[in-house]
Amino acid sequence: DVFRCRGTIWYQGCTNANAWPQHPEGIDFYHNYQKALVEGLRELFGRDDMAFVCVQLAGFVKHTPAKRMKDDEVAALPPSEGGFVKIRDEQVRIREVPLCDCATAFDIGDHSDIHPKNKQEVGERLARWALNRTYGRTDLLPTGPRAVSAVVRGGRVTVRFVDCGKGLAARGPLRGFYVKDAAGGFHAAQAKIVGVDAVEVSAADCPAPVEVRFAWSKNPGVIALVNSDGLPASPFRRQLAE
Repeated sequence: DVFRCRGTIWYQGCTNANAWPQHPEGIDFYHNYQKALVEGLRELFGRDDMAFVCVQLAGFVKHTPAKRMKDDEVAALPPSEGGFVKIRDEQVRIREVPLCDCATAFDIGDHSDIHPKNKQEVGERLARWALNRTYGRTDLLPTGPRAVSAVVRGGRVTVRFVDCGKGLAARGPLRGFYVKDAAGGFHAAQAKIVGVDAVEVSAADCPAPVEVRFAWSKNPGVIALVNSDGLPASPFRRQLAE
């Protein structure tokens, strides 16, 4: 008989962050590999309904534990298109597969150590997802807020989220938001919560934004935007609709 289990957790991706530029499938290779992994696990264990949740890559800049970067120089880093950012974006695409999801960890990494020490928080976030989605614990939110839409009116962007619980909250200044202009330039943006599930984003020096991004860097650092259970919002980028 086949050994039975309800689900699988997967914590991996750092090595792939540097490999994708040479891969013939481009960045899509990671998403394709993850889907194939899920299909293989479900076939192996004889469960088409096996749950699967991966851990999004933790925040990181460079491995220099003996000579750590300063927090303020890390915070000043602009939005990035590097491998860590791209792999994170691919990891969340596992949500396209039924009964699959991705737990955030970008805010509890270590910018100067590829092996962050805070694994307990990672475990708690994975446990929340499993308890809610697999075992029916509706008293727990499974993930932090996830952006589902973004529209712009008069230069101001309204981003709406799901998995907010009783409402979005800020545990400090709302940093990490950027808007992009039509020429491709990025502008640090101001953000404020404007409802149970919405944030308004704007930048005075970008009156006509075409894209909004949040926590879109290798090491986003401390994230203040959380839901009512204190779970952080996931990184995102969205093209803007009028």
